[in-house]
Amino acid sequence: MTENRRHNARKITSQEVMLSQGRSFKMCKLHDISLESALIEVGWAQLTHDTPVDITIDLPVTDGIRPFHLPGVVKRVTTHGTVIEFNDLEPQAFAALARYINLQNNADD
Repeated sequence: MTENRRHNARKITSQEVMLSQGRSFKMCKLHDISLESALIEVGWAQLTHDTPVDITIDLPVTDGIRPFHLPGVVKRVTTHGTVIEFNDLEPQAFAALARYINLQNNADD
């Protein structure tokens, strides 16, 4: 992640998402999300640095809401949350995530 990671457009939220790691699944609270990463509340020491994970999140699409899988890797673990950096997002997931983030930013204007 770059030094200006917090300068990217982010959506602050308290949405529930499903976190999966291998065959393990857990519902978590999403604190904020950008096109590059997400901060989730998963519990202290539940995940370790560089662990591959997948977040399933409901995002708006033109005809409603649908679940998208956002693959990533754990980049930081603190008592305040766990940072997941996304990798290899599908184009449809990237577009839906961008739309979701922009909805919040446009509402703030």
